[in-house]
Amino acid sequence: MLLRLVPVLLFLAPFAGFLLWRRFRPRPTPGRPGEEDLPWPFLALAGAGLALAAAGLAAYGLSRRMEQGSTYVPARLEPDGRIERGHAGPP
Repeated sequence: MLLRLVPVLLFLAPFAGFLLWRRFRPRPTPGRPGEEDLPWPFLALAGAGLALAAAGLAAYGLSRRMEQGSTYVPARLEPDGRIERGHAGPP
């Protein structure tokens, strides 16, 4: 039961978060100065987070690459039950 419930809850969590955000978000009042500028700090934080995520992905990809000419040896199950990880083999 729990194995079926957890994926459903994980799927619905962003929708619930969005609905809560829409419900409790302060509404802009017409005529008040500065109300239009409210989203910019959040957009700046989101842009910074996106840039950090892209930089992290690039750094990870560059640090985990195989040498040119090497071949990939996929993971396999050893006779004693251990799993040998995939790795780069000699060319």
